[in-house]
Amino acid sequence: MTAPLKAGRPVGNTMNANEQKAIGARSRKRAFSLIEVTIAIGIVAFSLVPLLGVIPVGLGVTQDAMMQTARSHIIKQISSDLGALPFSKITAYLAVDQYYDYEGNRVESASSSSIFVATMSSALPNYPGSSSLTGLDEHMKRVIIKIRRVVESPTGGSRTTLVVCSSSGQP
Repeated sequence: MTAPLKAGRPVGNTMNANEQKAIGARSRKRAFSLIEVTIAIGIVAFSLVPLLGVIPVGLGVTQDAMMQTARSHIIKQISSDLGALPFSKITAYLAVDQYYDYEGNRVESASSSSIFVATMSSALPNYPGSSSLTGLDEHMKRVIIKIRRVVESPTGGSRTTLVVCSSSGQP
């Protein structure tokens, strides 16, 4: 009498030794060994180290770019203000330090939101290569703008020079 068949195979343990070895070998090949996993982790870690080293550099460059953008915005605001002021009121405008937030927007006074301070002064204009223009000194001012972070020393920060002219020719 033959054994009953189930899915084309006899029911019961009728596998020979070669079939059992082949099935055991296939089931062992489905998993990774500890050495393979360790090598893979080592390769991934070795390739991530340089990438992690670039992150602080990128953050520093981004912060510098943001600060330069804010300083440019501050210069634009001050230039606009100076252009709109009557020439006789420029000296009073320059005497007051102005405070700005991290985006370059003006804030009322030194507060927790102020990041930058703009200190302004005036001087006689320079005329490179010519001294014959000295009569214009009363109708022109050289404005020196120093923008620094509030936490920096007053000598630090960027410096910009503008020349402001009297539009009517009268001081």
